[in-house]
Amino acid sequence: MGSLPSASEGYFPAFRHRDFRLYWFSQFVAHCGVWMQIMAQSWALYQITGSAIGVGLNGLFRAAPSFGFGFFGGAIADRYERKRIVMVTTSVQVLLGAILATLAFTHNLTAWAIYMVTAVNATAQAVGSPAQSALLPNLIPRSALANGVAMNSILFRGSAMIGPAIGGIIIAAVGIGGAYAVNSVAHLAVVFTLPFIRTTSVGGGRKTQLGRSVIEGLNYVRRQPVICGALLLGAFASFFSLNQVVLTVFAKDILQVGAGGFGLMQSERGIGSVTGALFLIFMGNFRRPGRTLYILGTIHVLTYLLFAHSHIWPLSLFLLVVLGMSDTMWGTTRNVIFQYSSMESMRGRVMSISQMTFRGLNHLGQAPTGMFIAFLGGRFAVFLAGILIGGSMLCTNFLYPGLKRFVLEQRPVEEG
Repeated sequence: MGSLPSASEGYFPAFRHRDFRLYWFSQFVAHCGVWMQIMAQSWALYQITGSAIGVGLNGLFRAAPSFGFGFFGGAIADRYERKRIVMVTTSVQVLLGAILATLAFTHNLTAWAIYMVTAVNATAQAVGSPAQSALLPNLIPRSALANGVAMNSILFRGSAMIGPAIGGIIIAAVGIGGAYAVNSVAHLAVVFTLPFIRTTSVGGGRKTQLGRSVIEGLNYVRRQPVICGALLLGAFASFFSLNQVVLTVFAKDILQVGAGGFGLMQSERGIGSVTGALFLIFMGNFRRPGRTLYILGTIHVLTYLLFAHSHIWPLSLFLLVVLGMSDTMWGTTRNVIFQYSSMESMRGRVMSISQMTFRGLNHLGQAPTGMFIAFLGGRFAVFLAGILIGGSMLCTNFLYPGLKRFVLEQRPVEEG
């Protein structure tokens, strides 16, 4: 397994490695652009359709490719050079951002145009994201892997803090098209940086047919109860998360704080996310992630239920900070388990399944969220979601009791 970083290595041992630094900063810029585009799409769809269901439908167009191509994305990441996969899929995202910007600036942007571009963009992410995640362990030594996973959480969550705030300013100044254009330019950071990363990464999986490779990955995950348990927790947390539909409706109709407040809500959650990731890094003890999962999950559920009932704007912002902290720490701990539990030849497929539970189910949950809000009201829908996430923790503890006892000294099972 390799040892965890010692105190003498500092709090950021992953940043001591050049390839990781290049990877991290380019991805951070790109993800700031992603969050600008996500915010712009949600706001534009709510203006165009006038309904939470219209916003939620965009989640279906994100989710379908995630499930349709996610398994194959993991198999591809375990067969081919991962840097090249990331380069191709990122270039597609550059083009899609430019298309949306052109449609917006020429006043031809429609709901169906957003849905179609979303579907193609989600396809590129489904293929590229497993390769991107599986590349991470090749950029740093295994002793710094847990720190690298935590730094990746700062990447994703920090961009969620900065991206929406900048996006709100851009939308107010130049309109929706500006956010799309900046997203397109931001992805060029990855395209221009990847050639300077010296590390190469080919998964090493057997060159079998893709369909068989997918089945091998599913069978591998099925035989790993710790991975299955962490995936089940992630699936419920993602499907019933505080997604874009919830935040859009709360900002516009329930808390009535407008587009600026919407961006602030996103940013406050991002602040909490970065704080949570930094706390994990400075704490420096990832040795018992199984037990940590249930502690963080309990905090997350209780905060979720409080947010559903909050009528006070400052209190709602504070609860979003706490939700961001707990969600990031919870998700980072799950990812540490996935990275440490997966053997190299299977890592792409394991990470693709992990990302389907994170991205795919998160997007898929937006459509039923829109319907629940339309029929039950925003507050009750969020309260019910929190109860269901809490119930998933009880079920997981019963079905996979070994998850709570998992420690990082355990080695991945090397199966054929």
